[in-house]
Amino acid sequence: SAYFDVSGYNLDTGMRIYNQVVWDPQDAGLVDIDSEGDLIMEEGSVIDVSGSSPVTLYRPSGARRLYASYLGAGNAGSVKLSFQNAVDENGHSTLDSTYLADKSLPNLTGGSFEINHTSNENLLLTPDVLAGVMDGGFDHLTLKSVSNIQFSGSQRISMDRGVVIDTPVISSEALSRTTIQSPWIQLMNTERSIDLVPSDPLSESEITLSGDFVDITGDIKFQGFKQVSLAAEQDMRLTDYKYDNSTKTYENGQPRKWLGGISAEHDLSLTAARIYPTTNSFI
Repeated sequence: SAYFDVSGYNLDTGMRIYNQVVWDPQDAGLVDIDSEGDLIMEEGSVIDVSGSSPVTLYRPSGARRLYASYLGAGNAGSVKLSFQNAVDENGHSTLDSTYLADKSLPNLTGGSFEINHTSNENLLLTPDVLAGVMDGGFDHLTLKSVSNIQFSGSQRISMDRGVVIDTPVISSEALSRTTIQSPWIQLMNTERSIDLVPSDPLSESEITLSGDFVDITGDIKFQGFKQVSLAAEQDMRLTDYKYDNSTKTYENGQPRKWLGGISAEHDLSLTAARIYPTTNSFI
């Protein structure tokens, strides 16, 4: 099985303090896999972008060439997977690798994980895919699709740094329950403006996104959910985005390219200490 190891390491500088090695911790690197078709990451394969192990470091302390010691290490790295399809003929995910992004000290950042879906078909995200990312120590997640990101089953996604979802449409399979929590959630559509065909009116699916801050950029649509809930402990900010493919017009008939907002087929709940558009945004 394949093993991609770009984990951090500790570089011996060749210097010595108190007869001890002076280390220079190196951050982990980036694994960037780009497929123009199917992407199959078989079970047993491993991508490791963990940070380096902790070592004793030294800094000057006072006069007389004294040094104070402390623990330091390199940060975890990043994984980016780009593809058109990562689902087999039975509807099962083919992203079955083990993804590792451990950090060795609490003050360091975990890894960043990005999925970039380049097909006009739905990007189906099953619970096992994102559960494996969380278990591996990643604390920042980016989900990007040119068409539609579809959640299936019941899943709770939690990231300690941030979550970015960039797609025209966020949708669900029947009876899905999705909860996404992170200090900073960014919902955006940097692809295109689209008009939706109404989905199943009897859907019981729900999605909840909550964080300290929620930023919404562009024209974003939720499809197939009975309940959509967005909640921010602090600010919820809305910003428009320019879509050259937009066919909408202003009341005077002039083309309207700058669009922003959220739409849902059923119940939509927005909760925050403050909800407002950014300067000059047309929402």
